[in-house]
Amino acid sequence: MTEKIPTAPITDLLEEIRGFEWTLFQPTDEICAEHDKVIGSCPEDLRRFYSFARYCERELKQLQVEREFQSEKDDGTASRIFQWDKKSRLAKSMLWYALWEYFEAYQGGWQISLTKDWQVVLTEHQNRPNMPPFFAQLFGPQGE
Repeated sequence: MTEKIPTAPITDLLEEIRGFEWTLFQPTDEICAEHDKVIGSCPEDLRRFYSFARYCERELKQLQVEREFQSEKDDGTASRIFQWDKKSRLAKSMLWYALWEYFEAYQGGWQISLTKDWQVVLTEHQNRPNMPPFFAQLFGPQGE
C-alpha cells in the first residue's frame, strides 16, 4: 500500500503551472494613465500563474454551462467545478503574492494588477464608504 504524501496536491499544482504555456491567456486590460502607476514587467515565470489561472477559469465556466443544461445532474461535474475553481484561486493568490514580493510594492492603499503587454501596475485605492469587515477584506488591496 502506497501512502499519500500530504503536500502532493501542492507540488503537483506547481508542476502543472510550471509546464503551462504562458502565451495562451494574456492580460487584456489597458493601462489607465490617470490611476495606474507602472512598476515593471511581469517576469515570465510568474506569467504562467496568470495564464494558468485564466485557463482554469475558462474550464470552470464551460463546466458550469454544461451542468446548467444537463438533464441529469452528475456529481462528477460538481467535483470538477470545485477543482477548477480552487486551482484558479490558488494560482491567482500565488501570483499576487509573488508580484507584491518581487516588486516590493508595499505601499498601503494600492492594488496590484496586470495589464496588456504584461505590465505590472499599482492602482491607488479609491476611498470606499465604511463597510462591514468581511467586505472590506474582500475588496481590500490584495490584487484582482
